[in-house]
Amino acid sequence: MSQQKDLPYQVSERVLCYHGPLIYEAKILKAEYFDSKNASSGVTGQHYYIHYKGWKNTWDEWVEESRILKYNDANLSKQKQIKEMYKSKKSSTNVIMRKPTLDLTTTGTVSAATSNIEKGKKRKRELSIEGKEDSTKRPMITLTVPEQLMAILVKDATYIAKSQMLIPLPRKPSVIDITNQYIQYRREGKGNQTLVEGIMEEVLRGLRLYFDKCLGARLLYKIERSQYKQMKIQHEDLSNCEIYGFEHLLRLFVQLPAIISQANLRSDVTGSLKLYIDDFLNFLKENIKEYYIVDYRKIE
Repeated sequence: MSQQKDLPYQVSERVLCYHGPLIYEAKILKAEYFDSKNASSGVTGQHYYIHYKGWKNTWDEWVEESRILKYNDANLSKQKQIKEMYKSKKSSTNVIMRKPTLDLTTTGTVSAATSNIEKGKKRKRELSIEGKEDSTKRPMITLTVPEQLMAILVKDATYIAKSQMLIPLPRKPSVIDITNQYIQYRREGKGNQTLVEGIMEEVLRGLRLYFDKCLGARLLYKIERSQYKQMKIQHEDLSNCEIYGFEHLLRLFVQLPAIISQANLRSDVTGSLKLYIDDFLNFLKENIKEYYIVDYRKIE
């Protein structure tokens, strides 16, 4: 057990907590340090057992410290901003998102804004994610996620959280397949040809590494965890990038700015990195029909 006086959050404290992409008011019931032996998600470190205000006790759960925010005016404003963004997205895609049943851990604040990057281009949704409260002092990368990809994230949440359906695995094409196809796409002279090929391949290697490391801990909905454990047993020789595909890859981009901010990169480096990731996101948008195969199935 952790010493309460040393923790940033205390038992019985009123807090805000991420549950899926949204933020809810909650109360801390317990605090415990999870080591590698007792962290069911594979995430070690300080955890808190929380109760969401107005929810049944069956929703009480252990969460990572990174999912919790202090209950203050600044974070209440973030909560409202995110809620409004998803309300707007829900209306534009005709998707009903009720109180979520998901456990997709977002480690920071999702904020959206429209931008005109180039004259004549359609407006895109900008997703910037801040980590803990002091992360605003670090250089932050802002990813320009096309509206079409944002809509798929909402639909994905609805199929899984609301309809209790899963994506059949192993997924084809896999994350490995998609990144390899992107490399071939660039070799054919497509995409932003001002980007350096060697650097692009390094960026893709980094994305695959982040995906393999983050999937089990941060990118899964609660009802997907049993499937994840089953896949690791049945396909122990395969990486997460070889098992999962397009839908889970998109979820990584919600996490990516917070992950990158923890690396303490210089602002000029994060600015360059954004150009490479933006080109990859544009490739994903252009290939939605090939990669997004609606094949969700009821849990057996």
